[in-house]
Amino acid sequence: MMTLIYGAVFLTLEKRQGMIRRQATLPLARGTVFLGKLAGRLLIAGVQAVLLLAAGRFLFGLSWGSSPGGLALLLGAYPLAVAAISTFLGAILSTPEQASAVGWISSMLLAALGGCWWPSEVMPRWLWRAAHVLPTPWAMDGFHALISFGRGIDAVVLPAAVLLGFAAVFAVLGSRFLRTG
Repeated sequence: MMTLIYGAVFLTLEKRQGMIRRQATLPLARGTVFLGKLAGRLLIAGVQAVLLLAAGRFLFGLSWGSSPGGLALLLGAYPLAVAAISTFLGAILSTPEQASAVGWISSMLLAALGGCWWPSEVMPRWLWRAAHVLPTPWAMDGFHALISFGRGIDAVVLPAAVLLGFAAVFAVLGSRFLRTG
């Protein structure tokens, strides 16, 4: 949630203050500048995910499941998808106020439809299927498979691949729409 909101907000601030325009004068390709923005958001999302899982483990006794490889795969794919979406939003939105509003609404929608607020199993089947056009249900499917049902890495390969697909699509779109001037 914070990565989605503030990643977009800070990118719109950088555009407003002319920082992106100044960075465009560096001897770097525009894609390289974009990848730097994406990497910063990925670092924030990754640290947040690790801190939340660590707090769950050490404060509440949350099991991480029996597949460290599967957990690492999801902890790589989901933050990358969120970072790419955040960077895309920052690229297409003009003001920090827009980015904040769209980020809040998007994060609430992603959480609700993704199964973060309640188990997705209680949702009507048609809504569960429709929600899978979003990244959050895929992440939650993978985390449930690992943590709730004790499955292995094989259960997260498809969710991780879909999340990496989201990351690729939004990174390409964000790179395309990021304006330097």
